[in-house]
Amino acid sequence: MKQGDSLLVHYKDEWSPAELAALTKLRFQRDWVADEPQALTEFLLAADEGILHFLFSCQQKPTYDPSAKDNLWHHDVAELFLAQEGKAGYLEINLAPSGAIWTQSFSGPRKVGPGGPHCFDISGAENGAQVSDEHWFLHFQLPLREALREDILLNVTAIINHRAKPQ
Repeated sequence: MKQGDSLLVHYKDEWSPAELAALTKLRFQRDWVADEPQALTEFLLAADEGILHFLFSCQQKPTYDPSAKDNLWHHDVAELFLAQEGKAGYLEINLAPSGAIWTQSFSGPRKVGPGGPHCFDISGAENGAQVSDEHWFLHFQLPLREALREDILLNVTAIINHRAKPQ
């Protein structure tokens, strides 16, 4: 797994929940439309021998549809993007405060298609969600296949207080 200039991935043989909670989180400086977030929003990425952990928190009550399985981005979501170095395709994962997970493979930027990375298998993934009147928290766990451990690229964003992206 490679990390970009600003994306920190913590590594250890195995993480306990307490150890993950104690790690330094990165604060979102901009939201998905490049505005300053209206609420404290943070995340961290950690990997161990077999799991990629994505922890996300937002310090405001989320807006979401508890029964939604598709179109999760119409409400508050955390987004994780996975790609393989040197390949055009990527996988987008939307994680809702309800615990719902939506995924789509893309062959290129916003091009849905079979040319996306077929090696991303999210079977066994879990999205633990906690919601209160003051905040929401996610702990997404993605089993890592051996082939992905060295050349995976990651990106994270969030849609908070959903609004249309400017044209």
